[in-house]
Amino acid sequence: MASLQTDWIKQNWCGIVGESFTLGKTQTRMGLIRLLSYLIIGWLVWRTLKRWYAGYQAATSADKAKTPRISSKIVKCEHCEVHLPETEAIAHEGLWFCNQKHKHAWLGRD
Repeated sequence: MASLQTDWIKQNWCGIVGESFTLGKTQTRMGLIRLLSYLIIGWLVWRTLKRWYAGYQAATSADKAKTPRISSKIVKCEHCEVHLPETEAIAHEGLWFCNQKHKHAWLGRD
């Protein structure tokens, strides 16, 4: 019975961990240790890449937060036809101007 078990282990398990595997003897293949080493190295690489990618995402989201966004509508000055944000423009009866000088010039005032 023990011989049958040993043969089954050699046929099935040794293909995974190495070529030779002897139960209860001094000659053992280092396949299991090699397999565990590969798993540990793979885990370390995975963790390193995960941390790097998390740092990269944080940096790009911080860059996006720094870029100013114009949330207002863009309007055109009636006098010089320059486009500017509505928050910086001067309104007069539905007309938009970039400064007081252009407003007065357009309306015919001095």
